[in-house]
Amino acid sequence: MNQFETMKGPEYDPGKVLTENLEKVKAEYPELGKNVEITIEIARHGEKTSKGALSSEGAKQAAELGRTFPEGIDRTIGYGSSLEQGGTRRALDTVKIALENAPEVKSMGLAEIERIGEDLDFKKLKNPWPSQPNKDAAAKGKEMGWDSHKIDTVGMNETFKISPESLRETASKFAHIIKFLFNSASISKNGEKIFYPVIAHGMGSESLLKLALTRTNKETGEKILGFDSLEEIGGAFVSTEAVDLLTKTDENKNITNIEVNFKDPARRKLLEGYDLSIDMAKIEELDAAYEKYQ
Repeated sequence: MNQFETMKGPEYDPGKVLTENLEKVKAEYPELGKNVEITIEIARHGEKTSKGALSSEGAKQAAELGRTFPEGIDRTIGYGSSLEQGGTRRALDTVKIALENAPEVKSMGLAEIERIGEDLDFKKLKNPWPSQPNKDAAAKGKEMGWDSHKIDTVGMNETFKISPESLRETASKFAHIIKFLFNSASISKNGEKIFYPVIAHGMGSESLLKLALTRTNKETGEKILGFDSLEEIGGAFVSTEAVDLLTKTDENKNITNIEVNFKDPARRKLLEGYDLSIDMAKIEELDAAYEKYQ
């Protein structure tokens, strides 16, 4: 696995730089940006120890995640949260192990961009998530005999209800990252296929999906933006569970649709009556709110 150059300093915002120059790049480089296929895979880190480091089981989960990465890809570039606990960074460890076990591609590596790593770190939120709902869910789960997935789902649902600003801040940071990664099509060779695994923590992908997932009923055409309860989409994400966001630029170098594909079979079965996508207007709205959280 190649190691891409680390870009130091949280002041460096690749998303902002690319957005400011996007139309200029599109206009000046005809060999770039057309029919570029991009997949962003957002996954939760592997199982952790009591101190927060990636456990041995988590390392096995990370390796298995890597073996599911797609083949036929020109470039795979991984990203991960910079959160450090237990003397390690479990999200970065997860993506490193996943990349080491991924199918061979023409170019593969880990891009440690400090701004992105911090945006994926829930400890860096200006509006921190409260811990009490998860503690309450754990206590009730012990009494009721719930499994860990049920406990996480109940705790997360309650956290979303009482922490709308934390929800919006988290979703805005994810929106800023995925907008940057999709806009990277403009600096990619025509016809190139790019895969971006992004490893974060619980509450991350769920926050983005709560505000930006669109479910379109295949029979009626009715559209539902977001969800009231995580049970509607199969509950909270478990360790190394992933969701793919897929797009392809057209001949004019534009993105017109972002498809959503849950990799968990049970989740796909639950939602098989819907076409799933990301609301692009909501991504723009959340990205516009990003700066106020810096």
